[in-house]
Amino acid sequence: MNQHTPGPWHPVPGTPIILTDKDGSLIASAAVKGMAVEEQRANATLIAAAPEMRALLAWIVAHCETPLADDPERLRAAVELLTKTGGVS
Repeated sequence: MNQHTPGPWHPVPGTPIILTDKDGSLIASAAVKGMAVEEQRANATLIAAAPEMRALLAWIVAHCETPLADDPERLRAAVELLTKTGGVS
């Protein structure tokens, strides 16, 4: 699997539904015709947080296996999600 564009990702000033990386390259647009602007902004906020959420999930899987071992289904789901997004680091 290819690596994703490293975070942080930020909304473009004045257009909080368009996200760019640190170099200003387009990452995503949450613009959807007919969708409320508030929902588009919420979607953009969630997309922008993806690199940090993925990094935190990887840390949790790597460092907290004992508590997760009590819930093997959640541990399996976390590992599958990390695998889908570039592997466990």
